[in-house]
Parts: sequence; structure tokens; C-alpha cells
Amino acid sequence: MLRLFPPSAEPLDPNTIYDDLELPQPGPDRSYVLINMVSTVDGKVALRGRAAGLGSAVDHVAMRKLRAVVDAVVNGAGTLRREHVNPTVPPALEARRVALGLTPQPVGVLMSGSLDVPSQKWYFQARPGYQAVVFTGRQGDPERARALAQHARVIVAGDEEPEFTRVLEILRTDFGARRVLVEGGPRLNQSLLSAGLADELFVTLAPKLLGGPALSLVEGDSLLAGAPVQLDLVSALHHESELFLRYRIRSVSAA
Repeated sequence: MLRLFPPSAEPLDPNTIYDDLELPQPGPDRSYVLINMVSTVDGKVALRGRAAGLGSAVDHVAMRKLRAVVDAVVNGAGTLRREHVNPTVPPALEARRVALGLTPQPVGVLMSGSLDVPSQKWYFQARPGYQAVVFTGRQGDPERARALAQHARVIVAGDEEPEFTRVLEILRTDFGARRVLVEGGPRLNQSLLSAGLADELFVTLAPKLLGGPALSLVEGDSLLAGAPVQLDLVSALHHESELFLRYRIRSVSAA
């Protein structure tokens, strides 16, 4: 692995990716929010409806390293229905989390307005000491809420859909979540970016092309009334034609 930016000629062990990751301190008003996705060169994030198979083993290492430095990991319910989602870290990274003053496992967070979530999914009992939370809206199905409450804490944070501003408030006040990692899907990314609630974007650029109507990194309405969201490159790593990019997302006022 090579560091392309900031440039360095010294090769890196790919298994040490993001070991030196430093995140800014959260502001006083909300948690610091990261988005992490894997994408093909043409911007697609799903192969036959799933992200599995796009990234390499090093991408999986990078994903776990990011989970190791945050308090909560967020996924949309659609991602859970399509994918084998495991927001936890392996035992080797639990010690690193504890050394950073974090709980051994991040809180697993699901966003679902309909509560159409298969409650038997092992997501809810991924590892000992792991806690799952489901955020929904006031119109969420009460019967489904009762079923999910057997496995997770169910919290109303909006009307039809959970509102991200409220979700971040609750995660910070009730769960002490100062840093939050969002792993998609694309519509969740759109909601975050449109609301100006995302601070950084990590993208693994897989050396592949898909074409066609596959899902892209951001799905839904245009962002910020059609204006592009500006990104500043923080770091770029290269390993076997795969790129690991880290961007800081400019605030609307700074764009």
C-alpha cells in the first residue's frame, strides 16, 4: 500500500490502514458524522442489489478500523434487508476502543420509518455487550415495534421517517455518541448531506465498472437545491488498483 496524499514514498502494510486515523473533536451542537461507502469507478455501490463483492479484503479492514473509532454505526433498514450487516468490531479492536475511552462495541443504529425489519436477523445479537437501537417515525407499525422491542430499543424520532437531526441529538444525549459512522444506504446518505449533517466522506474506489441502473453513492433528490456539495481531499491511499479516499465535507456556508 502507498500513501498518495499527503505523498509518502514509504510503503505501508495494508492491514495497518487507518491505524493512525485522527478525527476532529465534535462541536458543541451535534456529533461528528462520517459516511463510509465502497463504490465502483462509475459511482455504483451495489452489485445485483448488494455492496458485497465490490470491495477487497483491505476494504473490509478499513471498514472495521473506522468502526473502531466511533460511538455508533448507522445503517438504513433497506441495507439490513439486502445485506449481511454486522456493525461490530472483532475482539482485537475492542481493546483499541477501550483504550480510546469507548465502549467495547459501538451502538448499532437502524433507521426505519416502516419498521419493516426482520427481527430474527442476527444483527440484533451480533456480539456480547453490543446494543442495537432502531429509530422510527410516529407512523411506524405498532405491532412491528413491539416485535423489534424484544431485540432492540425502539425510539420514535420523527413523523413518517426518523429525522436525522433528532436522531443525532438522542444518540449524543442518551448514548454519549460523540462520533457517528453512517454506512448507507444511498438514500440515507442523501438525507444526511441535504441536511448538512455529514462532516467526512470515506470512499473505497473499487477498480470496477458496472454501468446500468445500479444504485449510486447518493440516491434521491438533488442536494442543496441542485448545488454540488464541495469536498476537500484529506488523504488518498492506493493498494492493488484500489483507492481509499478520505474527504472533508465543506459546510454550506464554506462552499
